[in-house]
Amino acid sequence: MKKSSDGSPNTSRNTSDPVREYKVWELQKHADDLLDGAFPSGYLIPVEIENIAYHLSLDILPVPGLRRTCDVVGALYRDAAGAYWVVVDEYMMDNRENRYRFTVAEEIAHFVLHREQIEQAKDIASAIALQRRLKKRYRFTESNARRLAAEMLMPRDALRKDLAKAYAEVVAVVGFRNFEAIAKQVTDILTRRYVVSHDAMRYQLRTHQFQAYEAMQKAFRRRSGDLLPEA
Repeated sequence: MKKSSDGSPNTSRNTSDPVREYKVWELQKHADDLLDGAFPSGYLIPVEIENIAYHLSLDILPVPGLRRTCDVVGALYRDAAGAYWVVVDEYMMDNRENRYRFTVAEEIAHFVLHREQIEQAKDIASAIALQRRLKKRYRFTESNARRLAAEMLMPRDALRKDLAKAYAEVVAVVGFRNFEAIAKQVTDILTRRYVVSHDAMRYQLRTHQFQAYEAMQKAFRRRSGDLLPEA
């Protein structure tokens, strides 16, 4: 097992450890449960991520200059009254919608996955300090939170349908001359629809479980506008 500079493990599969690493299927199950709980009649795209926060009784607090003064864009803490606050950089909230949405989703993920540790943070300063300690000691905490955030913002079932539609629309116009150009245009369409960053969408489409790029490549080689069923 790899260890950090102080000799403590930075990854854990020991159930006695208070911080654990989650498997992909567990994160997907968490995302499904969160979407079902917040949207019992079904969710819309783009997913209203703030509604998931409110469903979990998380309040969102914009803080002027958070990124400039603390070098973070989001954090999570529990105040003395027991209320949980998702703290976000105010400028990002007002001007960078894609990043704001992913930041809120990531803090929701930390609340779901690491609540026991989050309860140690009583204000913004201690929340940021805790975030850095967890990130240093357990490298997987951030990757697990990002994966869950992606699953909430880009749900698999909806994304598969939208991927197939976007791919068909693009190849109907540009044909089959350049796969990379097609893949970029499809990603751009989905990025706008789901209101996420291009990097976040590309990450979700390239995951082993989703295999979107592989499906598009197979359809491209067949000169077909229809993706294979696994897309």
